[in-house]
Amino acid sequence: MSQPQLSVANMPQSIYHGSGRFFEEFTLASAGQKGRSSNGGLGIWVTPDIDIASTFTEDEGFIYELLIADKPVKKVPLQWLMKTHDEARDIEDNQGLEAAIRFYDRIRVALIDKGFGQLWIVESDGSASTRVVLDPDDIEVLSVSRMPKPLEFKQ
Repeated sequence: MSQPQLSVANMPQSIYHGSGRFFEEFTLASAGQKGRSSNGGLGIWVTPDIDIASTFTEDEGFIYELLIADKPVKKVPLQWLMKTHDEARDIEDNQGLEAAIRFYDRIRVALIDKGFGQLWIVESDGSASTRVVLDPDDIEVLSVSRMPKPLEFKQ
């Protein structure tokens, strides 16, 4: 299998992923582990906003700076994501976490089959600070930074 062509075309800023864990490669099996959520089945969640990424690092987590393969982007409104999460939550409540993960995976595979590499969640102001890379093989890690442990003040 050939390596995807990686570039920053159409992405004027860096892309980040925050995690409480250190890892060397992205996989769908470990996606969504922070809260053991099913939405990891949709892909790897990334953002151009390092502050958003840092909210997922826990106390001493990691910020990953990434290069993403230059593939077509599917833009969807935030309302689509909220509706999809509601559907997945219903599935999880009635059929369990693995069924909800399969639900997201079917969406992910359908988007890949249509040629998309990313899903951008578009907010009402037109920004897309939340993005999903559909195939972990489309991600190259440029750098990893450890977040400092928050200071504790004695009273």
